Amino acid sequence: MKEGAPMTVRSRRQGKSIIIPIPSEFGVKPNSVFDPEQLSDGTIQFTPHEIKYPDIWNDDPETIAQFNRQIGLQDRGHQYGRENADS
Repeated sequence: MKEGAPMTVRSRRQGKSIIIPIPSEFGVKPNSVFDPEQLSDGTIQFTPHEIKYPDIWNDDPETIAQFNRQIGLQDRGHQYGRENADS
């Protein structure tokens, strides 16, 4: 497809939803999440939804130990790293 050439897609029904295909040239990966919005002029806008996960790998060890004490979990203060996931 030529750059700047007009592009037309056709919506279709799938179950109770209306599907609008996104051309592969746009580079959208499968299972991407978007926040849809219909603007006052009728334009439908899809904004990528960024899922923010907590940064659990860099928590302060003292904060973790304090939390463990609060919930009654025994914590010797070190990580073992020898867990056998196959058993």
